[in-house]
Amino acid sequence: MTPLHAIAILGTVLAAALPASAHEFWIRPSRFVMQAGQPSKVYLLNGHDDHHDVVPRNTPYIERYEMLLGGDVLPVGGRHGRLESMVRPAEQGTGIIVYQSREVESVLPPERFLAYLQEQHLEWAVELRAELGEADQPGREVYVRCAKSLVSVGEEAGVLIDRVAGLPYEIVLDAAGQDGPMTLRVFYEGRPAVHARIVATSERTPTRRIELRTDDQGRATLPETLEGSWRFTSLHMTRVDDRDAIQWKSYWASLTASLGE
Repeated sequence: MTPLHAIAILGTVLAAALPASAHEFWIRPSRFVMQAGQPSKVYLLNGHDDHHDVVPRNTPYIERYEMLLGGDVLPVGGRHGRLESMVRPAEQGTGIIVYQSREVESVLPPERFLAYLQEQHLEWAVELRAELGEADQPGREVYVRCAKSLVSVGEEAGVLIDRVAGLPYEIVLDAAGQDGPMTLRVFYEGRPAVHARIVATSERTPTRRIELRTDDQGRATLPETLEGSWRFTSLHMTRVDDRDAIQWKSYWASLTASLGE
């Protein structure tokens, strides 16, 4: 049994214990160093801290699922309902695996929606619901998942070269594997996301977390050199006033990468 399949079984057991706000969603390739011309498995994970599971491929909800490699766009293919998808990179370089979901609707009871907003440090949304007299009403939201993963295609892991992939909400990793501090940039609809909250989580030690805020240029500098596999996540929420029965729209961005060891 592979570690990822073991995670899937564990996640089934733990699913009932997960908070309703556990929207974190990320891409986990079977390996962060792939070989050109060889197929590699790619998984989608969902959860919170060290409690997560592998999400079966849900084709009707996929807006984009592809790898950007050089000037090529390669499909990440698979069968609906399977735990794994597949990609076959054709050349060496940094591969950027991109996943974007279509909108998913979520309705939470007021107390659970409040807990979700507080957990995500969205105090402005808590205050706005109170001002609008909605504090005792269910939270009606649609959310979009915007995930990326960086892989090295070649004999050895090299410098990872990330770039904007065109997701509506997106994290970009700068200076990975190079001298100097590692920085992150966050974009919303192609523009720098100011004061966006970023959470960095170590795959090896999930309880090890670093929280950052972007500056006026949408950039944040990590306070230390990171090693091993890491996940970076960020959430952007907006108020929706022009759609029946929907009050909020959120974008959940994630980026996974294996950093120099």
